[in-house]
Amino acid sequence: MGDILIIGNGFDLAHGYPTRYTDYLFLVKNIDCFEKEYKMRLLGNSLDSRYDKYFYKGVLDKKDKISDFISIAKKNAWIYYFSNCDAEIKGWIDFENEMLPICRAFDCLFNADFKAYTPKERESEMAYDVVIESWYDMLNLLLWNDIILKIRSGKTVFLKEKYASPKQGILQARIIKTLRSSFEEFKLSMILYMMIFVDELDSKFLPQIKGMNPNAILSFNYTETEKKYFSLKDDKICHVHGSVELRQIVLGTDLIADDSKYIFLNKQFQRLTCVKEFGYKRLLDAMGNNSSVDIVGHSLNINDEHIFKPFIEKSNKTNIYYYDDEDFGTKIANLLKIFGSDKIEDWIYCKKIVFKKLKNI
Repeated sequence: MGDILIIGNGFDLAHGYPTRYTDYLFLVKNIDCFEKEYKMRLLGNSLDSRYDKYFYKGVLDKKDKISDFISIAKKNAWIYYFSNCDAEIKGWIDFENEMLPICRAFDCLFNADFKAYTPKERESEMAYDVVIESWYDMLNLLLWNDIILKIRSGKTVFLKEKYASPKQGILQARIIKTLRSSFEEFKLSMILYMMIFVDELDSKFLPQIKGMNPNAILSFNYTETEKKYFSLKDDKICHVHGSVELRQIVLGTDLIADDSKYIFLNKQFQRLTCVKEFGYKRLLDAMGNNSSVDIVGHSLNINDEHIFKPFIEKSNKTNIYYYDDEDFGTKIANLLKIFGSDKIEDWIYCKKIVFKKLKNI
């Protein structure tokens, strides 16, 4: 096999697609305003220009999908959490890393002091108090209003009745089941977002990409933008994080341990159970000694290093495309974390790694 093209979300962004995490978050955070704007545009009117990029030609014909998207966005606990947490989430990496505080907060809940009692105002029902020592974890837990009812006083939160019992205490398995079910719905909202607002959007073409001639493509994206350029057989294209077409995506973090109760958030677990996509191993095995690699739109963050790292190591030459000085610096910093300064310095010197600026964005 000859050249391999590796693409990340920056590839879609360069084509003008609204595939930033913040593009998705803007809609779900403002879902009531979006719904109002959507209904106005169905009548041929418009109130808010902030939504213009989402209403390209043909979007209004996707009524069923839009209705499902709005329904999920209004009630999903994960969406509510990410819409209201204080974390600064600019990109997909920040979003993935924010899953760890969620796990920590629920671990704090599972290990907390628990008290069951019958309140005077509800003689026939039980109430369940949980003392959370960390204010940070307590504030995170309060965003899960389908599980945590409210704060009672001080560091004590009031747990919903279905998630505890006087004899068994906090029903951990039931809470995990609720988190997982809600997370799958959260992933569906991402798929619907891509299907509605990205999938059929017209885009510009990048001359440097048109000039490439890859024998295979490794994509970290949910979209299939690469098909605008290249006609390759399906076994020559690997969507390692799933795709909108498959209606299965990998959405999580590799920082969740294999034996964690939150294993459903682990990317590798999702690849094994949902997407079942291991084509990247096939592409790697087929690489020859003289194969070259082009990387466009991937930050080279350590979260994905176990996938792209062996391609760089095995290639005769790797061309890494960057957009501006900041992007160039980010890629250099990530490569240093993964390979070390001596190896990167040697590879740049002997031109095993070559940086190229992506033009006409």
